[in-house]
Amino acid sequence: MSVQGLSVRAAADWLGVSVATVCYQVAYIRRLPKQFVEWLETDASDPFHEILLERRLREIVKLCNEEKDYGDF
Repeated sequence: MSVQGLSVRAAADWLGVSVATVCYQVAYIRRLPKQFVEWLETDASDPFHEILLERRLREIVKLCNEEKDYGDF
């Protein structure tokens, strides 16, 4: 698996975390709405990057999934 030419192993080494941590983060990001991910890639979201921890990302994904569940009603 590679993202923008960077393998999971290379990303883990660069970030100083385990391969499992990188995989968990990628899994969370893939569950986010496309517009949110596009916003994260912009310079406007840079201040948010400092506080984007795994537990917060997990809550964002949870909220997005709840919206999908209730969207049919």
